[in-house]
Amino acid sequence: GIRIVGAYDQTSTFTNTTFTTYGGANFHLRSTCNEDLYPVFQGVHGSPPSGYDIVKYGGANMRLNTANSLSGRLGIYEGWLRGVAQTNGSPFGASSAVELDPAAALQLDAVAGAANTALPDVIFRNGTPQIFMNGVAGGGSWTGSRLTRTGRSSLIVKGAGSGSALGANDKLFLASPPAVTNGMIPPYLAEYTADFLTYDGASTGIKRTTYTASDVNLAGPADRLYYGVAQTLNSSREVYAVRGELNGIANGVGGPFTLTIGSGGLSVRTGTTATKTIEPHLRFGSAGDREAVIFAGISGDSQTLALNGSLITSGGLTKHGYTTLLLNGDS
Repeated sequence: GIRIVGAYDQTSTFTNTTFTTYGGANFHLRSTCNEDLYPVFQGVHGSPPSGYDIVKYGGANMRLNTANSLSGRLGIYEGWLRGVAQTNGSPFGASSAVELDPAAALQLDAVAGAANTALPDVIFRNGTPQIFMNGVAGGGSWTGSRLTRTGRSSLIVKGAGSGSALGANDKLFLASPPAVTNGMIPPYLAEYTADFLTYDGASTGIKRTTYTASDVNLAGPADRLYYGVAQTLNSSREVYAVRGELNGIANGVGGPFTLTIGSGGLSVRTGTTATKTIEPHLRFGSAGDREAVIFAGISGDSQTLALNGSLITSGGLTKHGYTTLLLNGDS
């Protein structure tokens, strides 16, 4: 076995090795290596100064392939931590939380027959970390405690489907799921595809929402608007959420008008050919008091999302996504 006091910094691969940590352990996995940790983590004694029992950092993958007896708090500061589903036990042991920083990604690998593998409270903070649900046909599911937001962070959830979409095999259930309002959970939880999410405890848990309108002029306060062609807003109106695909929204005759977004969620794929522009003023929340959560572009997009009107909200602005957000209005 290997006894760790303080830190582990390696480029080698260890298999069938027991890691016993004392006073907390920092795993530094460099970008030139991938570590497969098959053994069981032995009991953790104490905590490092940061308050974590194990900290994973460095650009490489760290994969937990077996059930572990890890306890306490697990922090991911950089790179990917992969947990493999178990028929008995969990790769995360009895951890109280897995905490994700901005450059962190948590991958959950499904295994056929491994149902309801336990996942502790996932805490995301300081930017936009990711969870990747790597489901397989006939695979089991993961059952977590909750997804906990700190500060003005957001969380992107990827799936194993086409374009990293969540599919029927990507199953993440939560004991305390986010509240569903008008068919979606809060917009700071988003799919990698730029789509909004919902929660269905009877099927896959977290999954992409459906959309209820495709024309901004026909949508109402409870509608989740998805448009794939250019829109022209002809009068001020309210919708619940806006998801744009490679197009913008112009003002019609008599504008500028105001588009109110009840949930605060605006998400637009920007593509690679031209800036996508939304011209109307945007009010976030019916009373202008909701946090504006704006997703600009997916990975692979390169164009800017430009907002030409005023942003009306007392709830602040949170930007996530992969491309530039340009504020041209007097907000």
